[in-house]
Amino acid sequence: MALALARALAHRPLAAHRALRLTGVLRLTGAERDHLYRVVGLVPPSDREFSDDIPPGLGRLLTRLGDTAAAVLAADYG
Repeated sequence: MALALARALAHRPLAAHRALRLTGVLRLTGAERDHLYRVVGLVPPSDREFSDDIPPGLGRLLTRLGDTAAAVLAADYG
């Protein structure tokens, strides 16, 4: 079923956040998820854990913001 869906979606653009939701709804395995992403032309998300470390320069910038709200996200945050 997942393969048929992936093929049907291959001709339609699919945003990464929608692909991620689909993988959850369909309860795809990691390999099936990666295949779905590739078929629709997206790079599969990484399974690796992300570090909480931020570069010193970014830390200084955040400190200078004081009470201003800010969020730091990884470049591949999905």
